[in-house]
Amino acid sequence: MIVTDAELAGLNRVSGGGYLPGISLPKVEAAEAGHVMDGLRAKGVLDADRRLTPFGMVPLAAVEQYRTASRHVFINRLRASLNPDGHLTVIHPSGDGWYIARLSPAELLVALLKAYPFLCSASAEDEPGPWRPMTLHRWATTEATRPSEGIIMVRGAPTESGPGPLMAGSRADEGYVFDLSQGRVRSCPIRVMRLCLADRIGLDTSLEVNDG
Repeated sequence: MIVTDAELAGLNRVSGGGYLPGISLPKVEAAEAGHVMDGLRAKGVLDADRRLTPFGMVPLAAVEQYRTASRHVFINRLRASLNPDGHLTVIHPSGDGWYIARLSPAELLVALLKAYPFLCSASAEDEPGPWRPMTLHRWATTEATRPSEGIIMVRGAPTESGPGPLMAGSRADEGYVFDLSQGRVRSCPIRVMRLCLADRIGLDTSLEVNDG
């Protein structure tokens, strides 16, 4: 379903409140609360007495699962949590609001392969290249400006140990892995990037990634 910023903030507050990793939401003022309730009632989340409906339990649980999950993955503007039951809660910008869905890892991977066809290509090289100095900003303003089939950037939620690695792909034969904490980058075959992406969203690929 699709909800507005304020409605997502309302669902988050009702489900316990707190920070939604990777998502910035406005504070809902008391004067806006009535409009938020009306919007959720129109979507079937609340009944005429503003009580939660059986249908409303679905997005409410999805938001709670997203907030409390221990693992998250950000794919461009898409945010997803890896839930204990093996599914993902996906929260993605849609127009002036947010699309909320519960997907299996396989369903999300298929959607990503359709959205970014270059991920389906073969690679001329089988092994990652050597590390070299490069900032993400420099890459985005040089490498990523050349003709491409689209750009996909994949990262996890920041942790206390730092921002962690980020994968970026821009053409049929090139992918990159960034070590954001060290300001370095290495080329990555699209085949390997595809398997890493599957691993990031919870598919068991039995892939060993060498970060050395």
